[in-house]
Amino acid sequence: MSSRDENKFCQQRPPGMTLVELLVVIAVVAVLLGLLLPVIGRPGHPSKILIVRRDLGEIENGIIAYRSTYSALPVTTKIRQFGKSDFTFGTAGLRFDSTAMVTNPEAGYQAHNAELIAILMARKDNVFNPEHVHNPQRKQFLNAKIASVDGKWGVGRNDGVYRDPWGMPYIISLDLNDGGHTQDAFYSLAKVSQMGTNGLNGLRSLSGSGANDYAYRGPVMIWSFGPDRKADPNLRADEGVNADNILSWR
Repeated sequence: MSSRDENKFCQQRPPGMTLVELLVVIAVVAVLLGLLLPVIGRPGHPSKILIVRRDLGEIENGIIAYRSTYSALPVTTKIRQFGKSDFTFGTAGLRFDSTAMVTNPEAGYQAHNAELIAILMARKDNVFNPEHVHNPQRKQFLNAKIASVDGKWGVGRNDGVYRDPWGMPYIISLDLNDGGHTQDAFYSLAKVSQMGTNGLNGLRSLSGSGANDYAYRGPVMIWSFGPDRKADPNLRADEGVNADNILSWR
């Protein structure tokens, strides 16, 4: 081809990418997205686990700060009526197949964590914290994200329940008898926490007999169901659906 013909060909070729080149680029991008989206979007993505660990720490710090301010742990009047047994928030409405996933044994009363969160956040709540009776100084001990709608990550605008990034309520247990140990309604179970003469995740049987009295040395226990959104009271803490639970004390 002569230089004249080459110049003529170059002048006739449109600027930019050809259709074939554009299709190739689109195909490459589609392949990359196909590889990346399942990793980024899967339920157990590390960013969500980091969010949960941060939330657990903030809730615990808020509870400790409340106790430092009022010389008591934040509980509602109804729960105080049960006496001073340890109490687990977040159990209301939780089901595992046909049985309860987490059941609070104290007088059979199952409570949403909204009862606790309303106090910590100094939220206007005529049911759980009327006239801020449980937080008269109206201090905001917890500055949690407000969910766009109930059932999503954050504190529900209407129900006040604090949920993890997978939409499950945080489970929060308090040492209300000031015994120096906290018994969680789920992790106190021998089927869940027993391992030989000791307990899993640093827990210990208070009686030493392996009864349903496994406890954590500290005033508060908080945990999330993890990416699978499940817990089974008939499995050990390190098995099956319980293995991915995220714990504040571990």
